[in-house]
Amino acid sequence: MDIAIQLKKRNLEMIDHRQHVLGGTYILDKNLHI
Repeated sequence: MDIAIQLKKRNLEMIDHRQHVLGGTYILDKNLHI
């Protein structure tokens, strides 16, 4: 059970990080197109 919870937490962190990176690149992309 503990291992499953840790894996879920890690997956959520990876998804959150990926969204953060995508959001950052999107903002940079918008700035470049201005």
